[in-house]
Amino acid sequence: MRQTRLIAGLAVTVCALALSATPALAHKFIASRVGKPITETTPAKTSGVGILSSEEKKFEFEKTQALNFGAFRIFCKAAKAKGVMTEEEPTSFTTTITFAKCGFYFKQGTLYHVGAKFNKEGLKMVYHANGFAEYEGNPELEELEHEKLNGEIELLETAVELKVSASKLCKIEIPAQTIPVKAKTEPTGEFSSVTFKNTNFPQPEKESVFPEGFQKRLIIGNDLKHIRFLYAHGEGEQQCEEERGEEHYSTVGTYRGLLEEKIPLGNLSWE
Repeated sequence: MRQTRLIAGLAVTVCALALSATPALAHKFIASRVGKPITETTPAKTSGVGILSSEEKKFEFEKTQALNFGAFRIFCKAAKAKGVMTEEEPTSFTTTITFAKCGFYFKQGTLYHVGAKFNKEGLKMVYHANGFAEYEGNPELEELEHEKLNGEIELLETAVELKVSASKLCKIEIPAQTIPVKAKTEPTGEFSSVTFKNTNFPQPEKESVFPEGFQKRLIIGNDLKHIRFLYAHGEGEQQCEEERGEEHYSTVGTYRGLLEEKIPLGNLSWE
């Protein structure tokens, strides 16, 4: 009898240890589409648009995306995103953001600026449900040498390219990278570079598609810091650091902006 009680006690202990060792449920996206499942062979398209935060609405001029590269403060009044979902409960999804109506603003709140333009292909990003993002390389753009913090040189694909003013005041190259960089070695950790918020968009006229009367959409909050970038120099281009007194290479770039993502005739959320 004593041996039976001992075995039972050990079983309870092992069970308790197994439960305590079970990792917490990871975050994920929840995607669905009316009339057809979402799979690798039948992916669902996603679409997004830049939206204003309550803080930004206070300014005299509207902007949806704010990007800073050293001395260059870029505001874009419009942004669109197109991507795909290949699973109904993925932990990441890929989308391409195109920025429009962008300018280099000298002072916050003023309309005085010079034009800025990103390459037409846009910025291809992978959003991870646990709060980090990846910039993917664009094969249409040039690979460039970037200096590591320890002084070593590495060759990286360019993710997106930005030209400031028609007179070629500056060309800024942003390489493929993971933000924050810590996520490269700890991809299952919890990060806050990207936040996700669920919202219900009224759809009373599409009751057959959305019987609850609303569509589930996802608000993505980009708060990316320590973005690597490079001031590039090409034929006929002025040197950025001579114009603005900045270093050739830097990791002080930032990107802040909200995107509202949806699946047409479907729902998209995060948990």
